[in-house]
Amino acid sequence: MSLGRKPSAFVSSTCYDLKQVRKDICEFFRDQLGYDVLLSEYDSFPLDPQKGTIDNCLRAVDERADIFILIVGCRYGHVTETGRSVTNMEFLRAKAKGIPIYAFVDKQILSILPVWRDNPDGNYQSTVDTPKLFEFVDSFRNNGGIWSFSFESAQDIVNTLRAQLGFLFSDCLSLKQKATPKTMSKKIANLDGYAFQTALLRPAGWEHKLFAQVLSYGLQDLKDRRRDFNFGITFATPRRLQSIEELIEYLSLKMEQLQHTIDTISVLIHKTLPDALGAPGVPGDADYIVYVANRLIDVYLSIIDWSLDFSTIATQEDLRGLVTSFSKMCEVTLCDIERFSDECCDKLLSIPDDLAENSEPNSISITLSLTSPKTDDFYREVDILAQKFELPLLLNK
Repeated sequence: MSLGRKPSAFVSSTCYDLKQVRKDICEFFRDQLGYDVLLSEYDSFPLDPQKGTIDNCLRAVDERADIFILIVGCRYGHVTETGRSVTNMEFLRAKAKGIPIYAFVDKQILSILPVWRDNPDGNYQSTVDTPKLFEFVDSFRNNGGIWSFSFESAQDIVNTLRAQLGFLFSDCLSLKQKATPKTMSKKIANLDGYAFQTALLRPAGWEHKLFAQVLSYGLQDLKDRRRDFNFGITFATPRRLQSIEELIEYLSLKMEQLQHTIDTISVLIHKTLPDALGAPGVPGDADYIVYVANRLIDVYLSIIDWSLDFSTIATQEDLRGLVTSFSKMCEVTLCDIERFSDECCDKLLSIPDDLAENSEPNSISITLSLTSPKTDDFYREVDILAQKFELPLLLNK
């Protein structure tokens, strides 16, 4: 949210059956709290005239919403081409954005939800317009990690929001206090999302969680570079290596470079990271942890760049097979780093944030195992060229 403007609350629900509820919620935010309110049926709702209703709603969530209020009544609403309702799509967009979501479900729905789970093929037309509504509620209550409140009237929602927004305000004040320039480095200030929150709040296992989050975010940011690797896409200046002697000399240098990169990974994981995490019982160094994660990301990127260098080589046709086989040799290392990052997130981020210090120790083992580069195709090309050019040995195996 930009500094100097009022927060915006996006109210998501079907309109016709909850018209009065939406009006009451609007008055609460606008008249009692002084917030901006985003309701699609109001003239104040920001529109792009070149976009349709659904796109405008999703755009408002993306660009304007700071708080998302989900209200689920007994109507599912219009089903889009995706098979989801507009409300469902707005909810998913808010969840992806990571803003606070306060979900309210009609008390009738919650009372019948267990019955529907036991008998999903039953007839519930007296309560809902489609069983999809039960599926939607069940998805965010059980699998979406979103707390929901029951309501019978708009006043129930207002009372709950008044209390919950007070808690949110208190949390924000606490975060602001911890995020003052005197106590936070630029490296931490530049973190995104949950990594920033982890570095500030320092929940149980925060050191390991911070490393996992920074590494994961960094690899996600390199997805396009990974695609460049997959398809050999580069716009670098071509390198002309016409003779086999020039090519062999270049490949030898590249092999040494790859070995240095592998050695760097070992140093980062076995020496630098343990030093950053700190000894058992001693808090780690957040800046140091971010440094290690970023250096591993740099290694990942350097391996991609190492491979793409081969796409710039202009050489005779007989030597193209050798170049191609050599360029993909390091793909296994990229996969190893990706698996390591996924395992770190799966295991470390599952540790409860409020784990008590005196709780039973729980050992988690995560290892970055580096697979030997696949060299079969490469040395097959080496043997073919050795015979073709009558050279006894091109490269040491």
